Amino acid sequence: MAHKLVYNIQPASPSMISALDRHCLARVPDGASNIDPGRSHLNQTLAGDPAGLMQSLRNLFASGVKKPAAQSESPYLRIVVSASPGYFRPDDPEATGTWDDARLNAWVEVSMHQLHAEHGADLIFAELHLDEDTPHIHAVIAPTYLKKARMPGRQKRGETMEQFEERKAAARASVGVRTVGRASHPTLSKQDSFLRLRERMAIAVDQLGIEYGEDRAINAPAGQSTREWVIQKAAELRKEEAALKEERQKLARERKAIATDREDQLNEALERQRLIERTGKLAADARDRLTAQSREQEERSKSRVAALEKKAANLQHRTDQLAKALAAAHETEEHINALEIKERRMRQNIDTNSSRLKDMAVEEENLNRKIEGLRRLVESLETDEAKLRNAVQLSEDGTKNFDIAMNEVAEVTSAAAEMTLTDEQFQSAQTRAFKDEEGQTRRFATDDENDSLIVRFIRFGFRKALDLFDRIRALTRLNDEIERARTYPEPLVQVQNILNSTRDAITETLTQLGLAQQRPDVGEVDENGDPPPVLDLVFKRAERKAQKLNKELVNRLDMSGPKM
Repeated sequence: MAHKLVYNIQPASPSMISALDRHCLARVPDGASNIDPGRSHLNQTLAGDPAGLMQSLRNLFASGVKKPAAQSESPYLRIVVSASPGYFRPDDPEATGTWDDARLNAWVEVSMHQLHAEHGADLIFAELHLDEDTPHIHAVIAPTYLKKARMPGRQKRGETMEQFEERKAAARASVGVRTVGRASHPTLSKQDSFLRLRERMAIAVDQLGIEYGEDRAINAPAGQSTREWVIQKAAELRKEEAALKEERQKLARERKAIATDREDQLNEALERQRLIERTGKLAADARDRLTAQSREQEERSKSRVAALEKKAANLQHRTDQLAKALAAAHETEEHINALEIKERRMRQNIDTNSSRLKDMAVEEENLNRKIEGLRRLVESLETDEAKLRNAVQLSEDGTKNFDIAMNEVAEVTSAAAEMTLTDEQFQSAQTRAFKDEEGQTRRFATDDENDSLIVRFIRFGFRKALDLFDRIRALTRLNDEIERARTYPEPLVQVQNILNSTRDAITETLTQLGLAQQRPDVGEVDENGDPPPVLDLVFKRAERKAQKLNKELVNRLDMSGPKM
């Protein structure tokens, strides 16, 4: 046997919400509801604050939701959900106040799931009443929408254009404030939205054997269902029938009182009796017509439900087919895109690796030439150093000036090792090495020949610092290539040999300059608290700079070759 869905929804004002709160809290017979206080302890709060509806509403506003506008007459929704009594007590539908626990729990679970799915956080209160004739749920919805800041239309007095633009940008970036308002809700403000909610609830409880209930009669007053309207009309007919019965009894008494009156009075009374009987017949005919209309309305409702169910089944079938087709198309498109990306990367890898091998071969030749040149310079340096030891006899001022110049060489070498050397710094260091604060040329020896030899040696030191800067930069690039060539063993061995040769050349150059053990004050100290030697600074800072430049090269070039 099919059962009917009861789903009454109507807009509610704040006073109606307050009245519903009193109805849920004060469970005493009120003439409108058959409340049994002995069963009120069975009622359950399914959503919201157990303290009641008004407390749930206060909690909503305390959470930051904005209250509805003052001119909103009915910003809330009040919903009553139930079903035919026969669903809850199939063995004895007339046994009011009883129910089957399994059916009740299944209905509560499905109904609350649908209410949560439809309204989400806007469902602020729901309570199950089991102390009346038939179980039912009272639910209250506070429809919310995001109320965004108003876009400024004009500048304020004394406000700059930048401040005005900032106010407009803040208004555009505003995510809005959640505000209660049924008239501004994206779905509940639309026509027939209540009917759509009722239809979706009917679809949800269809699995329980509960069908679409009766819609409101076309000529019924607002807020009344067909059942309520028929009950009201039947009550009116019963009142009319009682009035007619009383009228007949009154006429019978009058007949007895005027039994001795004239015959015309008797005839008049009989005519009046016949009129009353005809009126009763008309009332009975009217009752039959109303019953027939109710049956026709029920048949039309059944036909409409059947048509809607068939239409819903067709739409669901079409939706499933479209979803499958869309998923297949999306999967195919992703697969094609993945293949295209993979193909592009493979081509890029091939081109990049080919170019990289060519560049590494050229770089190897260049480094071999530089290393050979460095070795020749070192040999020349050894000869010049021997001449310098044998020929140079520095005076006290010459020694001081020579130390100043060599300190400038050490500072430039340290900046080169740290990869922070600039043309301006290099030129200023050379100037300080050969000119004092007054701009006079420094003296390094007691005769011009020796002085020229020392000047050549100091200039050679500056050139070697620049050469060190270039070699560390090349060392960094080579290190990057080594990290990216892990899958190419033969080029890796060649580049590693070049890298080792470059490190040996740098070490030999600093040693020949006499700067390897010099400790410039650069703000760093070793484990003994002393400034570290220049040679340690070179490799320590070169390693840090290499790591930093490697990351920059990876981000800038986005190479697709092998990575570690």
